Amino acid sequence: MRQVLERLVDTDLGDGIKQALLYCACRWGHEGIMEKLLDGGLGANFEIRLGRVESYRFTAGLCSDVEPSSWRGPPSYWRTPLLYAAEGGYEHIVGRLLKAGAEANLEDNDGLTPLSYAFKGGYEAVVRLLLDVHKSSGSLYDLKGKTPLTYAAKRGNVGIMKLLLERGFDPDSGDPEFDDKTPLESAVKNGHGEVVKLLLGDSRVNRNKVSGPEKRTPLSYAAEKGYTKILEMLLDSDTIDPEPRSKRQSALFWAVGNGHGKIVKALLASGADYSTTSTHRFFEDITVLSLAALNGDVPVAKLLLENGADPNIQSKNGDTALSIAVDWGSEEQHTLVKLLLDSGADPNSVSDRGADPNYASCGKTALASAASRINGAEAVVKLLLDRGADPNSVSKDGRAALVSAVSTASEAEPVIKLLLDRGADPNYVSEDGTTALELAVTTRAESVVKLLLDGGANPNSVSSDGITVLALAGSRGFDSIVGLLLYRNADPEAKSGDGSTALSRAIQFRHKSTANLLRAAMQLDLESEDSDTESGTESDTESDSYGPEIRGSNFEVEWLDIFDI
Repeated sequence: MRQVLERLVDTDLGDGIKQALLYCACRWGHEGIMEKLLDGGLGANFEIRLGRVESYRFTAGLCSDVEPSSWRGPPSYWRTPLLYAAEGGYEHIVGRLLKAGAEANLEDNDGLTPLSYAFKGGYEAVVRLLLDVHKSSGSLYDLKGKTPLTYAAKRGNVGIMKLLLERGFDPDSGDPEFDDKTPLESAVKNGHGEVVKLLLGDSRVNRNKVSGPEKRTPLSYAAEKGYTKILEMLLDSDTIDPEPRSKRQSALFWAVGNGHGKIVKALLASGADYSTTSTHRFFEDITVLSLAALNGDVPVAKLLLENGADPNIQSKNGDTALSIAVDWGSEEQHTLVKLLLDSGADPNSVSDRGADPNYASCGKTALASAASRINGAEAVVKLLLDRGADPNSVSKDGRAALVSAVSTASEAEPVIKLLLDRGADPNYVSEDGTTALELAVTTRAESVVKLLLDGGANPNSVSSDGITVLALAGSRGFDSIVGLLLYRNADPEAKSGDGSTALSRAIQFRHKSTANLLRAAMQLDLESEDSDTESGTESDTESDSYGPEIRGSNFEVEWLDIFDI
């Protein structure tokens, strides 16, 4: 490329071609070519327009006779040779262009000047050259709302920062039209401790200023990122407020939410308030202790409790740290629940959130929330019961913990047995009329049905719709459950609220084997039609492949064999 350009320079070319060559020299740092062009009388103040015509890139200098309106392709882009030289950090080329009269304050389409590009690239020598000829200003916002100090702070360039401060640039500048992006915010957010230290040493810098598109404080960024040394520098400042409110969250919330224990400790020691609440993506508001519980963060939760956090304080939504821990907890759930109970959390607390279907713990007791979990429920339920949780306590939806456990079917068998052994009422009727046995029957959880019957559940209980549990099993063709209920003295002739019996429902839904099973229990002829059933032909399809086959009157003996009783 250099050889081609050098050959072209030595030829008799028009100004348009020479301008294009100067553009290439400044963009790629070819000092000799730039010197030849300028020494030959070419001016340095012109703009090069980049665009696209069909599939070729070119400069407007090569096609000065073409009207811009006739160009096809994306919008054109204007740059000066000095802008390209500053962007590349070519100190000698920048100096030579300035000596040739290049305008240092011209902006490109983005509102960036050569000085802006020098700041972005961190080219201190080029910055010095441009500052000597640049128009005086304490801010110099570009179209993105950034200042020279903001660019330098983002890159962590201490030398340029010092140079700009010496030249009188405002260290606390921020354009309100662009969310007040400040140098301190940029330095903290990007972890540049030396720049932070430099800015904090300037009395003009507001350490508590809320800035940026997220409307946050420098302290909140240090807390979120885990920059311990930067946070300590901010806290050591006499004018720092450890609890300024950002747009949504305080610095303590950011530290707890990201599990930065050292920073949490430092903020608490500086007077941060652990009782305030803030918004969260899963909750309208939440306390910092509840946030630690949500993350399963035992060390941070312990640190908050040791510093006086109340384990029973409720957020505005009615959640407590315990209600969140038992329902949202991670693998550390058991340890976290134990920590909260050891610190005085009420094992019988009920979330005040109410029956919100978007949240599993809404309106539930801690015991009900724990019992309805699929993984790790038994250990937590046992812990709550050992600490005084009432096995018959009722959630706001009118359900006891036993009903909540049965709703998870066979996965909860150990929890169901534990609750029954600790005195849970197997016949408790929820506000909606549901019983644990009804849920077990309708979900075909045979082992759970047996557990409940062993625990004293009434085999003749009725569902919320007034249907006997035997009729529920019969209408679904659950032969083994029907047999189990019959063996536990369920009345096969009992009528539901609508006058139907288990047999009539089995016949109605064409469950032949179930109907025969019920007839045998009622000592009826297996080939006959009962008087209270509807007429019709039964299906030969049996819905329960593992149901017993009834032959003659050996019903009791066969059920003894089937259930190993």
